[in-house]
Amino acid sequence: MPSAASLCRRLRWVNLPTTVLIALLQRLPIERVAEFAGRIAAVSPAGAILKSAFSVVSLGAVHSLAGATRTVASPVSPLSATAGQAISPVVFSTTGTQSAPSSWEVTSGTIPPGLDLSGLTGIGVRNTITSYALLEGTPTTPGTYTFAVVAWEYPNGSNAKNNLASPSLSYTVNVAAAAGTAPSITTQSSSQSAAAGSTVTLQVVASGTAPLSYQWRLNGSNVSGPNFTGGNTATLQISNFGAAVAGTYTVVVSNSSGTAASNPISLTVSNSGTLPLFTAQPSSYTVETGSTAVFSVVVSGTPSPTLQWSRGGSPISGATSARLVISNTSVADNGTYTCTATNSAGTATSSAAILSIETAADPGRLVNLSVNAKVNLSIGIPNLIMGFVTGGSGTTGSQALMIRAGGPALIPYGVSGVLADPELTVFNGSASIASNAGWGTPSSNIALVNAAQANTGAGLVYTNTASLDSAVVLSLAASPGYTVQVDGKNGDSGQTLAEVYDNTLANTYTLATPRLVNLSCRITVPANGSLTDGFYVGGSTAKTVLIRAIGPGLSAYGITGAMSDPVLTVNAGSTVIATNSGWGGDPQLAAAMNSVSAQPNPPQVHDAVVLLTLQPGQSYTAVATSASNTAGNVLVDIYEVP
Repeated sequence: MPSAASLCRRLRWVNLPTTVLIALLQRLPIERVAEFAGRIAAVSPAGAILKSAFSVVSLGAVHSLAGATRTVASPVSPLSATAGQAISPVVFSTTGTQSAPSSWEVTSGTIPPGLDLSGLTGIGVRNTITSYALLEGTPTTPGTYTFAVVAWEYPNGSNAKNNLASPSLSYTVNVAAAAGTAPSITTQSSSQSAAAGSTVTLQVVASGTAPLSYQWRLNGSNVSGPNFTGGNTATLQISNFGAAVAGTYTVVVSNSSGTAASNPISLTVSNSGTLPLFTAQPSSYTVETGSTAVFSVVVSGTPSPTLQWSRGGSPISGATSARLVISNTSVADNGTYTCTATNSAGTATSSAAILSIETAADPGRLVNLSVNAKVNLSIGIPNLIMGFVTGGSGTTGSQALMIRAGGPALIPYGVSGVLADPELTVFNGSASIASNAGWGTPSSNIALVNAAQANTGAGLVYTNTASLDSAVVLSLAASPGYTVQVDGKNGDSGQTLAEVYDNTLANTYTLATPRLVNLSCRITVPANGSLTDGFYVGGSTAKTVLIRAIGPGLSAYGITGAMSDPVLTVNAGSTVIATNSGWGGDPQLAAAMNSVSAQPNPPQVHDAVVLLTLQPGQSYTAVATSASNTAGNVLVDIYEVP
């Protein structure tokens, strides 16, 4: 059998001191020797030789060295390491009169993050399994770390420390930074006051060589418990906020090149105000490539909350109003959008809305425009005048249209006081291009109107060819100057419905086909009265529209008696989806008006304006009334927003 000294010379590749190898080979039980050999072999090129040596030693007797007890380590202190790179194990053992230790304890200092000393990760923790200890792993954080290790021996199977303890061994590990860029926090989270019971979100943005690790702390200690979600991510969510989780928060961002700590973030419990509450959530849309998409919310709360829109969880720069407008959309805009509202009482986040961009053969568009109003000679309204525009960017040729003026046809729908003999005239500029005063005359008009009613799916169908309801079927070239005038042929007054339908044959629409892009109507609304414009969005994708109720702005055109306080309400069926009683100079609305060349642009601040993206396949109404229920001139217009 070879001597212990010669065996140590043969094992010099393992880089262990001779005294450590002798102690291990003579004092460890055979099964511990085998375990130790296997763990060293996993990281050392001399593993096979070491295993062979252990096999030789196992054939001989196991006995103890004479002399005083010592705690030793191999390699000796200090150890040099690099963050992100695994170390070769460091072996801690004892020599001398103390028999094989029963446990190991870290009595002071800090073990480098990422390293493990045989399961010992904190001061006062004892491992009661191994008679030696291994420092192993991959350090993660640069720095100098010094800790002290003691070996204990339990008498007679006792699980209590006694005086059989090795001398304390101080060991130092110097962890150098790996090549790369240390973290830097580029966006900090702000201090705030939140209401008890609310949910608070803290978020930072950091740069640096990936991967980055995060650790949030409250008053210097790592966050833990059911109130916290995301304590090891860039975003920390604190639920059921209260005094127990109020205090100073920080986050430490680390990588193999270093660390960075955030600014202190103070969270206090607010005793006043009300949490933000979303009373209208954003809707999901699919829109045509290159078009405009608008998300909007309505939120309450005291004090008035600040807003921030995000895409995929990342804040959108400058998106801090209740309306998010995305122009000239592309596939890069696909994603999930949310709005976060914050005030001194806390924070709330809207439901998520999904935006999908596609190139559609049948994109969303206006296919029906109508006006419901009263021709009333007694207050100086001899006729109803409705303007419309056909065309659109990239279109050519003419558009097939059906234009109608109903009176008697409204009676079956419960409308009283109808205009008995509506006469319809269509103008291009000042030139009359078509007229009708009874859709059954001439007889050739009957077939044209019946075919158009079937093709357009008109909700109100003319069936009595002897009625005095009027209708014409035309093909009109793109022009901004078309108007429809409805009079009482015999000078009478009454309720009337004027309509313009896109009569393009089904399945023949292309991107070059002219479409309806604007409807406008001005009339004097009586006290407690209203002007109602209806429209329908066809096609397969959502469409963005600008709708206005202009009263004070009419003064720019010398129109007197304007409605001073118009209120605009937009409905989808019987559901109110938007309302406004003064656009107030909103820059987003001003930009939208400029994009469609709306006149007057901009209107006075007390005129009402809304900007909406609307789902296809639905009917909508825009209703203008007076906030004070007084009579006045008002113009309602609807624009397609490109």
